[in-house]
Amino acid sequence: MSDAPVARTTPVALETRSGLDPWVQADLPAPPAPKGLGWLGVVGPGVIVLGASIGSGEFLLGPAVFVRHGLSLLWVTTVAVLLQTIFNTEVMRYTLATGEPVFTGFMRTRPSSTAWACLYAGLYFLQNGWPAWAGTAAAAIFFLFMRRIAGPSDAAAIYYIGVGTFLACVAVLIVCILGSFLVLAVLFVPAGTWFAAAVGLGGFDAVGGTFNFFPAGMDFFLLGALVAYSGCGGVGNLTLSNWARDKGYGMGERAGYIPAAIGGHKVHLAHSGFIFAHDAEAIRRWRGWWRVVRADQWGVFFAGAILGMALPALLYVTLLPRGSDIQGVGISAALAHGVDARAGALLGGVIAFLGAP
Repeated sequence: MSDAPVARTTPVALETRSGLDPWVQADLPAPPAPKGLGWLGVVGPGVIVLGASIGSGEFLLGPAVFVRHGLSLLWVTTVAVLLQTIFNTEVMRYTLATGEPVFTGFMRTRPSSTAWACLYAGLYFLQNGWPAWAGTAAAAIFFLFMRRIAGPSDAAAIYYIGVGTFLACVAVLIVCILGSFLVLAVLFVPAGTWFAAAVGLGGFDAVGGTFNFFPAGMDFFLLGALVAYSGCGGVGNLTLSNWARDKGYGMGERAGYIPAAIGGHKVHLAHSGFIFAHDAEAIRRWRGWWRVVRADQWGVFFAGAILGMALPALLYVTLLPRGSDIQGVGISAALAHGVDARAGALLGGVIAFLGAP
């Protein structure tokens, strides 16, 4: 028998199999304990993604479906947003546990980190480039006020203008648009239509008095598009993990995060994430953080995405006859025209403005 030593291999951590550095052991930070209005300072990722999700689906595609086939098809939005919210919380779970965006989690799997980085960078660029549009718009806004083209010395001004433009777009989409549609719905939508929308979220047709998940003559291509446009969808949901880290959720506080776009202090950002021991104190803290995630997603994103689709639908089905086939660029104009006839040119103009984004 040979006396030669037996070679032993060191176990390789699963998170390093694509070439990235391993996680570092650290304690899970203590979660916040907000009460009352204090919750407004804790939530955040859901607000940003909700702002990015409100757009043509709610004000163009959705109304075209509901006017043509009825409010019972709101069940599609319910299911789509429900599944997205569950997915969102799981995406944020990874960041709570490691402090890394979920994109990094994907890059820790085979075939390689580079392959996944290229894939998701391409997908995200193709789907959602409007923060970059805000940056491009910043140069035009700079010229508008300074009457000259920005140079290298104006980099800071361009950055802050871009940040302001992005945040202004979010504020307009969430506060102004949803708020305005809510006010208009309260003013013009009868109680019976509110009831029809409420039961329509479960697939019940209040007009026919029965569940009607697939109305006669349903265009299933249009139905599929409604699924895609309800809520956020696509790779947009994945950015929640980035916002969760930047908000300092869970181990994001250990990894480092951006506390504020303007006026925040500089924080070192770790290149790799962390892992915590599963003792009793860590589990207690984890439950506290999970409470914050549920409030952010179910209280903000889920509720906001449902309202974002339902409120315009209420107005459209109230002001336009059921069965109308409104398509293309005439969809938002049809609602503006209907409001114009019922309440005057001023409100009609407001609707046209709200439909523009």
